[in-house]
Amino acid sequence: MTKSLNHHTVVLKLPDAVPALLLRGRHIVLAMTESAWFSGLLALIAVVSTDLDDLQASEVTVLTRVEGAAAARDVIKKKVVDGLTGLAFQVQTIVDQAQPGQAPAITEAAGMFQKKSSARPKANLAATMGQIPGQVLVYAKAVKGAAYEWQISTDDGATWVALALTTCASTSATGLARGTSCLFRFRTTRRNVTDGWSESASICVH
Repeated sequence: MTKSLNHHTVVLKLPDAVPALLLRGRHIVLAMTESAWFSGLLALIAVVSTDLDDLQASEVTVLTRVEGAAAARDVIKKKVVDGLTGLAFQVQTIVDQAQPGQAPAITEAAGMFQKKSSARPKANLAATMGQIPGQVLVYAKAVKGAAYEWQISTDDGATWVALALTTCASTSATGLARGTSCLFRFRTTRRNVTDGWSESASICVH
């Protein structure tokens, strides 16, 4: 049987306006919390839920016109977007490892959307803050049977430092100072064939 080349990509479609973003984010958190598909992600979902609470509180402060409130709100907003993006990559990994016919149900259960393309895209990469201060979690699109080599740069790509090799499509970096701008990249080796380095994902540690 010929395997289909169709690939289902999970997308968030996040609105830019904070009130709408809060609604979308809470819908995703509630949907994923109630679905058995994501029982292993409850800790990450809880972090995003807390960030949404912080964003809502900061939006209320903005309405009082306190000086600097909008800038502080925007920092929390980026944290929420990063967290939701991390959840989307986790959902994508589950979709990639499931039976093809299950993709629509899994994506809908996450409160997310599905984009169908005619060919498998290049591997994607995302970085989001972890639960520990100074920790960044990094997720790549899973490649079956591959080993993953990871690197981090804190000088805008001038130099790269190796992180631990993994056999799963995720890793973490710890001990990073607040305010540090980080780039992450990875490459895979499968059946003794090593791919080139991926495009980098960036995050500012907060």
